[in-house]
Amino acid sequence: MLRLLHDVDEKYKKKHIYIWHTNKESLDVLAKLVLSRIKVVGFVTEESEYVGKTILCIPVFSLNECINDPQCVVIVNEFYKSVLKYKDTICIVQLKDIYSFRLSGKKVHIFGAGDYSDIVLRQLNLNNVDIDSYIVSSDNEKKIKNDKMVNVYKRENYSEDDVIVIGVKKEEALSEIYEVLDDCICDIYTDIIWTDAGIHNGNLMLVIEKALKEERKVYLCANNSIHSQYIKAVFEEFGIVMNQINVEGDCGISSIWDVDEIKDSTVIVDEFDKQRRWYFLEILYSLGFKLKDLNFAAIQEYTLGKDFFNGKIRYVADPLISYSYVFHDTTNSLWSICGDENDSSYKIMVLGGSTTHDGYYSIKSWARRLWERLNNKNKKCTFYIGAQSGAKVADELFILLRDGYYIKPDLVISFSGTNDMLDTDLNRFNEWRWYEFLRNEMEEKEINTGLVRDEGAYHYWKRIQKIIKDYSESIGAKYLGILQPNNFYMENMSLSEKMMFEREIYLESSKDFFIKSQNDMEMILNLFSIFHHVNGMYIDFCHYSEDGVDRILDSVEEKVLMMLFEQF
Repeated sequence: MLRLLHDVDEKYKKKHIYIWHTNKESLDVLAKLVLSRIKVVGFVTEESEYVGKTILCIPVFSLNECINDPQCVVIVNEFYKSVLKYKDTICIVQLKDIYSFRLSGKKVHIFGAGDYSDIVLRQLNLNNVDIDSYIVSSDNEKKIKNDKMVNVYKRENYSEDDVIVIGVKKEEALSEIYEVLDDCICDIYTDIIWTDAGIHNGNLMLVIEKALKEERKVYLCANNSIHSQYIKAVFEEFGIVMNQINVEGDCGISSIWDVDEIKDSTVIVDEFDKQRRWYFLEILYSLGFKLKDLNFAAIQEYTLGKDFFNGKIRYVADPLISYSYVFHDTTNSLWSICGDENDSSYKIMVLGGSTTHDGYYSIKSWARRLWERLNNKNKKCTFYIGAQSGAKVADELFILLRDGYYIKPDLVISFSGTNDMLDTDLNRFNEWRWYEFLRNEMEEKEINTGLVRDEGAYHYWKRIQKIIKDYSESIGAKYLGILQPNNFYMENMSLSEKMMFEREIYLESSKDFFIKSQNDMEMILNLFSIFHHVNGMYIDFCHYSEDGVDRILDSVEEKVLMMLFEQF
């Protein structure tokens, strides 16, 4: 049987578990608690308009109702300002602190002999657990590791007195191990039931919520491994019966999908191997499933595109912006080049984040679509798309400074805003990925992050945009700054909008953008609010659907035609 290496701590087992608020982060916490088999009594909010509603059949309570429950424990993702003011009133626990180590008293073996097995070993040793041996799935050069034998897995060598702890993190290896251990009779422990990226970047719980409300049949698309059995059992405890579509090996699975049977259903994919996962997702797309319709999801990352799943896009170290997403068919270049620069009237450089990146998400980016539109109208252009997932406006500036002089574009487009809405006490110019890396590597050592000033998020973004404009013009290019659509903060959010878009880590800064940008058309094309309270524009909390991209294109194409071709 598959179990989590960490279970709910003994002191919380008889408590009533509530989740703070009713937003996107609340659903991420719910997903992790559900997948950990921890029962949730309700959500708690200070916003009266949501009290009495239900989310996945779980009621929303007022703060006073929770205060009056002596067994109440409120789980938060992080200690944000909204909850800290109640720390003396109710018991508030961070999600990571609700768990405790649960393994003891048996012969313990680590499955895996790579670097991650060392991390697992340290974790076991910290909890006074020694191991008996290492296990691998096939012959390995290592016969001894840390003075312990490294053995090839054979079912007959392990009994109910043994415990196997999974010691790999790479998704493809996890997929193989979960299948290899399918007939194992001993308990198997893991810390990787889900992937954080799959939870944070997807809509798993919203998809389940819709299935419940619409009484849709739910299918689990997975190999019949111990992991898929665990997922089925978890959701059955939650009141959802999953009908399994077995997809053993690389058989022609399209032949076993009954289109009429599943077209009005909900499908959950469970597959750690990226290429096989894409194989399943591609079939769903071919059958008419769409991300914006919330009719499918996965336990792992599932909103990304084919180039990500097949390894064409990978990230490498970058001394300027910490890391870059580059393409396999180039020499470590982050630039995706659309068109032939020898047969073009204009060169257009496009900067931005993941919504602009060419190939990172399954939805074709607005930048590539714009290039296609212009060329279909015989407006010959070469696009240099240098957008990077997670890039802030400072990263765009760095990329422009490094490569802009050599490309010599006729037009520089910056499509940004969202990645600069992260609430922070640091100087905003710091590259946050470098900062996180240094903080983890330096441990207790101090890190200089520059002068700390109380500068609003929108003022900072606009200030750097002016620098991008000035530099673009200094190398002979026109400049188009676009404040991208964003729904992190909207006035009068419905509960469904709140669950889709609101994350507290962005709340103050996105509100600052909302207020300060409302009447600001100076120097920028302001698209910030065009998707407020409009359904179907997003595939997740910040990435656009095909319909959303169409709306963006209409505005941007008109502006580009006017700037370069003097039309409109």
